[in-house]
Amino acid sequence: MRYWLFAFPFLVACMAFANEGAKEGGGSSEKAPAATRVEIHDEDESGFVAGPEVELERDVKIPKPLVEEVEQIYEKALHESHSSLEVEGSVPRQNLDLKLYFNERSRVLKGGGNIVVNPPVGGGMLDLSKLVRPQRGTFFWHVQLRPRLFEGSVPVTKVFFLSRHVRKSQEEGAPIGIGCEKVADISSHFIKVLSKRPGQKLNTTYGAHLGTLLGTYYFFVIDAEAVRVATLTFKDPTARSVTCE
Repeated sequence: MRYWLFAFPFLVACMAFANEGAKEGGGSSEKAPAATRVEIHDEDESGFVAGPEVELERDVKIPKPLVEEVEQIYEKALHESHSSLEVEGSVPRQNLDLKLYFNERSRVLKGGGNIVVNPPVGGGMLDLSKLVRPQRGTFFWHVQLRPRLFEGSVPVTKVFFLSRHVRKSQEEGAPIGIGCEKVADISSHFIKVLSKRPGQKLNTTYGAHLGTLLGTYYFFVIDAEAVRVATLTFKDPTARSVTCE
């Protein structure tokens, strides 16, 4: 049996996920599809101001199915690299470094302009009430993977979202959110939209942006060297009526 132990700076989040030991040899020679890869790049931060601090999040847990899928990708990358390493015991893990960018469109962001947020390495929790004004408007957001962690080939990127927003309807009838504790694989969306400027467009009318953000994003960047992990949780204490218990 293999277990994950994952440490954030200044805290340890233990996640014991049983998984069958990897078989020796074998492995597919197919390369990962292009949709699972993202270019690592530097971002132009001119015109951005520093946003609210991201809190360290304790008791971080990653759903077991996500862990199993990521470990399978790692094992495949290891075999494709022709590495002499064997997948025995725990999979090598590192904290992933992220940056968040929020682009102003209608003065709905607090701080008076475009905002850049620097989570601790490994991620954390961001209070949306400190970032978004309680009024109607639109903004864009995107996420940058920090390039200093990577050398050589472009790794495989997987991104998942665990919703903590109660699925509800807008006054116009369109649904908001995917429902409590629902998990979505948004890897393709991340690579095509969320990893690039301007990113994903969000509207605050009827709290629609909360359906997209309330919950936890799990970021995995995987190559033959390690599985790099970050989690990013959005909360809003002013939106308890739509937040899952």
